[in-house]
Amino acid sequence: CKQNLDMRPSSGTVTAATSGPPSSVKEWLDQFIAQNSPPVPKPQTNTSVSPTSIWVEDPETYQEQAILGGQKGYVSYRIMFKQVGRDQITVRHRYSEFETLRKTLRETYAPLGIYVPALPPKYIQPPGKGSAADEYIKERTQGLSIFCEAIVASPWLRNDRDWKEFMKPAATSSLGDTFTSKSNNDDASAADNYGEKMLRAALHQLEVPYRSTMPQRIEDVKTEMAIIEKHARGLMDKARALQNCERALQIAQEAVGAQLGLWGEAEKSQIRALAGRAFGERDCNIIRPQESAYASIEATADVIKTKALGEEQSPDRTGATLVVVLEQELANIDALRELFKLHDDMLGVIESLTSKCAKAEKANQLQSLSDLKRALDDKRANLHTFYKGLALFSLPIFSRHRAATLRRLLGSLVSGNCYAPTYPLRKSCAEFFLRLNMH
Repeated sequence: CKQNLDMRPSSGTVTAATSGPPSSVKEWLDQFIAQNSPPVPKPQTNTSVSPTSIWVEDPETYQEQAILGGQKGYVSYRIMFKQVGRDQITVRHRYSEFETLRKTLRETYAPLGIYVPALPPKYIQPPGKGSAADEYIKERTQGLSIFCEAIVASPWLRNDRDWKEFMKPAATSSLGDTFTSKSNNDDASAADNYGEKMLRAALHQLEVPYRSTMPQRIEDVKTEMAIIEKHARGLMDKARALQNCERALQIAQEAVGAQLGLWGEAEKSQIRALAGRAFGERDCNIIRPQESAYASIEATADVIKTKALGEEQSPDRTGATLVVVLEQELANIDALRELFKLHDDMLGVIESLTSKCAKAEKANQLQSLSDLKRALDDKRANLHTFYKGLALFSLPIFSRHRAATLRRLLGSLVSGNCYAPTYPLRKSCAEFFLRLNMH
């Protein structure tokens, strides 16, 4: 870090971190964000409450006029955003508007080396309103929650102009309005975007890390990505199998319930003597109330809940949760791959300009050589900015996001399926955490 720089942009709103030399980039960044982010009220009572929480819920299906006539349906998702000391924000958006937001964020921050979290994968929605379509929508809702959590966790993205516009209640699509990016306006600039401005100010104060070895380090990260992707896809196959088993179990449980209903109706209307009632016209119930079937079932459920499960959480649907989290892990790997593709393109442009400079110098084309060198210097400066954003911010934030995703994945496995500490899956999860070596 370059210490004690008095940096005053034209707007006068972003300042350098100057309260003393930090011992690491992380400490410097915490200090910088604390000085330049809008203040967030702290909780006054319960200090264990998170200052922000965001989630997606309540998907609703709407109908709209199709281009070629007729009606077509789309799903709107409600985003709930809570900040301690502030009013709760509630907006609705459809998936295509999430796509517009991410595209805009990526155009703004990818050239600065900043990773933008991935959206849940886009599949063709199963038609109708059956269990397959409902499950698809539930999976997407969970994936959108993970995306929003990652946005809020980034100091740059959560202060971005387009994210704030996206979260304005007036932008909700359920009212007939469609979210459009402010960056599409010709008058928009970095000076209007607090998140981008704060990031550029931070990058300006930092040195380029590993300047001579960054390309090789990026290749090493690509190798790590391939390893993670291989194992995540392998686990995805097993999770899909588990999901299919749970789906079959649900169908079987529904069939059992339907058959029980038929049996119950028959018992009620046709069974008398074998139901504890006396012969003849008088109905004399000889079963004491505390021995009724309802009381017995409730007592048995209480025992199972307190002695076996230990908590009020159904062990089913673990496969669906696993699939959602694994899909997000793989999608985020692809998002990082997009960033590296941009890096490769930047290297290609620099290589092309270097070759053109050599040809212009050989041909003694001085004016052309001057213009090419100026362009080459700009591209190299952009590459160095990209390296700073990638190494100092994106990779640590990506790792933190991965850690949160894996906690969600393994936590759902442990809490949903493991009835005892000796259960094999709990042991596997514990061993995985020990081997993870993630900071």
